[in-house]
Amino acid sequence: MNITFMEHSIQLNVWQTKHEMISFLRSLEVGYLILGENPEQEEAFYTVSVLLGPSQKDRFGVGICSQGHGLIPALLLQPESSTLMFGFNSDVVGIEIPYGTVSFRLGLDALFYSFLPVHKRNMVLVLHEIGAVALNQKGQMMWKFAKDVVTGAVIEEEFLYLTFMDSPPIRVHLSTGIAT
Repeated sequence: MNITFMEHSIQLNVWQTKHEMISFLRSLEVGYLILGENPEQEEAFYTVSVLLGPSQKDRFGVGICSQGHGLIPALLLQPESSTLMFGFNSDVVGIEIPYGTVSFRLGLDALFYSFLPVHKRNMVLVLHEIGAVALNQKGQMMWKFAKDVVTGAVIEEEFLYLTFMDSPPIRVHLSTGIAT
């Protein structure tokens, strides 16, 4: 299956071994990056290949070595900034397309869970095991909040509402990151 991203297409693959993933990435015409190499454990392997431009003859790839933990890496398409945003292990990485360069890298305080785009504020909330981080379109941190193991997150109007495993729920103001 192909996913359209600007004038490019994206293909996703899952591999049984790191060797299979690297063999595939080496076959790509334009080159590749590998993210998450040398984690504590490498349990799952994913690739995203980008067929560049209208002709889609050239391909660039991103490989992800995941620690597993039952969490599947996430990809967020950011056409406004020509960026693919990857969340995996305890990291978030932005890759600029078509150049295939890392535009930003953010280490999280805990395991990555998911992305929550807030289009009206031009921000992305990165949810992780114990909180959230707000990033602008360029991947710069606006604020971060951490408390307890997150069990739910919802955006309503100007607030991010978080529920936790062992703490009362709170609301975090989207513009400041301050909990009330």
